[in-house]
Amino acid sequence: MKEIIIIPGCTDLNRGDQALVWETAELIKAVNSDTNFTVLESGTNPEDIELQSRQTKKLGYTILPKILRHPSRISNTKTKKSIKYTKVDYVLWGFQSVVDLVYTSALLSQFSVINNFGKLFLSASQKESLKRFQEAELIAVKGGGFIHAYGRASDFYTMYFSLYHILLAHRYKKNVIVFPNSIGPVKGYFTRKLVKFVLGNCKLVTVREQVSLNYVQENLKIKAKLYPDLGFYLKNTATDGRKYLLDKQVPLDSKRTVGITLRPYRFPNSQDPEQRYNEYIAEIQEFVKLAIENNYHPIFFAHTLGPGSHEDDRLAIADVRKRLDQNLLQNTSYIEDFDLNCVNVMDLYSQLDFMVGTRFHSVIFALNVNVPSIAIAYGGNKSFGIMNDMKLPEFVYPIEKFSGKTLYSLMESGIENKQIYLNKIKDYRVYLDAIYSEFIEDVRRIQE
Repeated sequence: MKEIIIIPGCTDLNRGDQALVWETAELIKAVNSDTNFTVLESGTNPEDIELQSRQTKKLGYTILPKILRHPSRISNTKTKKSIKYTKVDYVLWGFQSVVDLVYTSALLSQFSVINNFGKLFLSASQKESLKRFQEAELIAVKGGGFIHAYGRASDFYTMYFSLYHILLAHRYKKNVIVFPNSIGPVKGYFTRKLVKFVLGNCKLVTVREQVSLNYVQENLKIKAKLYPDLGFYLKNTATDGRKYLLDKQVPLDSKRTVGITLRPYRFPNSQDPEQRYNEYIAEIQEFVKLAIENNYHPIFFAHTLGPGSHEDDRLAIADVRKRLDQNLLQNTSYIEDFDLNCVNVMDLYSQLDFMVGTRFHSVIFALNVNVPSIAIAYGGNKSFGIMNDMKLPEFVYPIEKFSGKTLYSLMESGIENKQIYLNKIKDYRVYLDAIYSEFIEDVRRIQE
């Protein structure tokens, strides 16, 4: 049986990333069903690791420890319920990162003495992970949007951390397929060199929208192919979404419903990130107020629950809800459920009239079930690129510039012209179905 390792990690609490892991496996199964899938774990403590992997383990996947772990484990800061880190946190992270860089780079060496030095820092379970990398048939990099850098001092290590297990696969001369990602921009001389080296040695690099394809080919000078985000292939096999929401007292039969997903985004490229975050929260508050005044029922969905505060949507949702007065708050609903997986969440979205999503996979899930949506874009090319590819560029706004009034007006336009919107989704679905078999054949050629 072939061993396939899916990287960079298992993140069940991020329903979008979970869908990408599962759909990556489904595509590979279409090439060869006799396959054993292994996914690297995510999290910095046993409880977090279990929450991040329990649903995927139920499907029969093996979960292995990462070789290079997040430096926050030194202080366990990723469990703090705050969107801000302290200077002490960053100093501790920096110290741990230097140690990690020394021994993990030694593991990439072809010289046995240096390589054995790196192994001294590994636990028994990490040594097992290393052994699995040596024996694997294929390394599959799940889709997403993690390959971008904006010129900060920490970018090189951040990118080294993100790409490390691909470097490890190259060290053992394994075939690597990068499944559809949003890539770029990548600023900084050494960071760009690292990305070009890593991607340039992969057997197949795929991107999920035209903006990234142009960037990879023109700026990084790397051959790539354009295939859709695999989240578009997630099937809605759940059947109890309506009952679930009615049990939560959501007035599906008396009001139009709008789903809202948020993110505790840190605005890393802003001179005043705290102020920009507060503005983001204030504009969502204004949108909610306008929606309620016009007989909509907003539903806040905690689409992503971790790992850590940076990925915990509950924090941003709480920041909006505490700004609402009681009369407004009682006309909203809030869904937070650790037992829901990506299929369950998409089934809930199928009951909506509209979706306003900061989490872009909440938008993809909603589009999968023919729910018109607005994307609030952050970090990289994904939101603008994919919405533009779908001929829906007017339904995406940057997180730095949108207003609550603009969102509300655009939602009204989307609902008023719903059939035009749905026709564009239908046209894109034709493309999705047509291109999938071509993707399968590309993967087949690499595995033969």
